[in-house]
Amino acid sequence: MLESDGRLVILSSARKSIIFIPKVWRNVLPPIGQHSTHEQMPDAWIDVLVQARGGDLRLRPTVRAAADSALREKIIERLARKPDEFGFRMAGKAKRVAPTMTRIGNDLIYRWSNDELAPDEDVQKLLAERIDNLLEKTAKLPDALRPIVDHGRAGQTA
Repeated sequence: MLESDGRLVILSSARKSIIFIPKVWRNVLPPIGQHSTHEQMPDAWIDVLVQARGGDLRLRPTVRAAADSALREKIIERLARKPDEFGFRMAGKAKRVAPTMTRIGNDLIYRWSNDELAPDEDVQKLLAERIDNLLEKTAKLPDALRPIVDHGRAGQTA
């Protein structure tokens, strides 16, 4: 389903997970990543993991390692400052910026019970709605990050 969504760039895919970025992020976010396992975009530093695990289907936006750790930390703080703005919030027990991987969401899409399997169409519809919501909420993400990124670039040239 996600592979055929023209709005997404698939970075990695496995049996129970897929990692993507919205296509619009591809050319507007700075190439500061150091996540070499993304063969298509080794400089991608923010991505979205969709994972089926332990009976749950979850959407997990993640900020990966970056060449400029100070800029990365400022960006994470901006993304998570107002959870309603982009839909991001610090996830996990620590709720802090980790040096190499920081989850900025851990949204449950669907939970299967032991004796229940939902029709694929229902789960796909829920996932599609969640991705639509993510794309809508993050449409202004490049504009919101531009002042931070430009300030970081200015500091590098000074």
